Amino acid sequence: MGNIHPCHLNFGCNETQANLRIAFHFWSFSEAKENFLHFSVPAEAAPLLEKLLLKHGNVMGGFKLGTGFGDFSLALLAAVLMDIHHTPFDLLGEGKLFEWMDAVRDLVTTGVAVRFLLDHIRNLDKMWFAQKEKRKQLTSLSSKIAKMGEELLALKSEWEQFRAAVPATAAVDMCNETQANLRIAFHFWSFSEAKENFLHFSIPAEAAPLLEKLLLKHGNVMGGFKLGTGFGDFSLALLAAVLMDIHHTPFDLLGEGKLFEWMDAVRDLVTIGVAVGFLLDHIRNLGEMWFAQKEKRKQLTSLSSKIAKMGEELLALKSEWEQFRAAVPATAAVDMSLSNGLF
Repeated sequence: MGNIHPCHLNFGCNETQANLRIAFHFWSFSEAKENFLHFSVPAEAAPLLEKLLLKHGNVMGGFKLGTGFGDFSLALLAAVLMDIHHTPFDLLGEGKLFEWMDAVRDLVTTGVAVRFLLDHIRNLDKMWFAQKEKRKQLTSLSSKIAKMGEELLALKSEWEQFRAAVPATAAVDMCNETQANLRIAFHFWSFSEAKENFLHFSIPAEAAPLLEKLLLKHGNVMGGFKLGTGFGDFSLALLAAVLMDIHHTPFDLLGEGKLFEWMDAVRDLVTIGVAVGFLLDHIRNLGEMWFAQKEKRKQLTSLSSKIAKMGEELLALKSEWEQFRAAVPATAAVDMSLSNGLF
């Protein structure tokens, strides 16, 4: 029967109230009458009462009151039967069920043998309550699905906006991050043995084009260099190696370690008089871009994970909703006549 509330299993036994209803409250009959079991009943009700007689026998066999009470009782019984027979399941409600139950209980009290009708109304109540619970759960699931769908759309929108956003600032101040520079030129780039002269120093031939471009844009970076030629050759080779490494490193392969190595090497060059402060700024900018992208990827990954998880939960909810809606109720179908089984 499904999840039937305990109160409804005993419906009509423990829930009582004075039955103030008479026949016309349940059904409006015409004035026409017919005889039925020596009583006068509404003519329209006769067919139903005849069917009841065929299936359940003489319900008035134990009736001990007078004819007037008998006429009234059969009219009330007929009215309840007509109301049950013509009430669509979708219009059934707790109030109507209680009214039927109270009226039939009064009939039983007066000696009309219709306990089967009490049982029938209890079964209708179980069906009604089960359907009510089902609709309630479907409504709850629908609400959850709608809410989760909105949250998922909001997350996707946030993901798109975040992906398109331009990073604002760096996550780390590379000026304050220092370590001893233990790297020399070949750590950054492997040059051949070929040499060329550049600003009276000997430099790797492959590095000459980059250093020439640097000279054109930033001037003589060795103008303030005070150390000897050997240090100058070494310094320009180191500068050239860092430039080559920067020039040939794809952004996707950039990492924190490489950025700090470049920064440390260039800082050492600045310390000994090579005028490459602009290169420090350039590497800082690369660091800002890299750290911002790293943070961005981290947040995008987190958002993507949330979106994927919520998408799975939403699919599961929709599947649950479909299965629940398609499930055959433990009780009878809602489109049957409520009097089904009585006659």
